[in-house]
Amino acid sequence: MNGDRKLLKCLNVVGQYILDTDASDTGLGAVLQQEQPDGIRVIAYASRALSNTETSYCTTRKEQLAIIYGLKQFRQHLLAREFVIRTDHAALTHLRRTLEPIREAGTMAGLDWRIQLNDPASFW
Repeated sequence: MNGDRKLLKCLNVVGQYILDTDASDTGLGAVLQQEQPDGIRVIAYASRALSNTETSYCTTRKEQLAIIYGLKQFRQHLLAREFVIRTDHAALTHLRRTLEPIREAGTMAGLDWRIQLNDPASFW
């Protein structure tokens, strides 16, 4: 891997956004990236620890929580743009049909997104 891929880049006026999210037993992570002329570049990172209550969630719920967290952190960049949410959790590929509580909370209101299943090794 080229060492400069880890450097943060400024937003470009054009180029699709990609939101990679993941969860573990102890925390959540999100990476906002953008397709730019020199490839997919990292714009921002965000992470946080799970609360004591959240550590007892099932894996699917933790992965959902990671998506919600990423959307909240980067909402200002994602509004009025089509973007891709990438996850390594196959159950979340049906997100549009199954997450009524998230829609009711307004987390995804005003966002134009699609979800893509990826092998975690392909993220980097």
